[in-house]
Amino acid sequence: MPLDDSGDYAGLAVRCTAAYGDRLAVLDEKAGWTRVQLENAETAGWIHTSALTKKRIKLAAGEGDASFLEAKQATARFYFDHLLPRAYPCLVAVRAGSEPVMALTEDQF
Repeated sequence: MPLDDSGDYAGLAVRCTAAYGDRLAVLDEKAGWTRVQLENAETAGWIHTSALTKKRIKLAAGEGDASFLEAKQATARFYFDHLLPRAYPCLVAVRAGSEPVMALTEDQF
């Protein structure tokens, strides 16, 4: 997950990335964003609060379907490491607005 040092995802300046399961120290919170620092690192940045959890997922021996729970963890890791970072370019396009497309007439398509 990209860590943005400005607190505004639109002005993204990626300083480093945090992978699913990385331990982060919380430094500050504002407007749905949390400033975090990677454990054992000097780098800090802002990450959307919805990407964080205070609990570490544990597989307790004998509780539930271990294979299913391990697959859920692997799926979450994949999502956070490979799919969620793709959302930023979509945000940039949305914030750019429709003016460039709407400047074309119908017959220019």
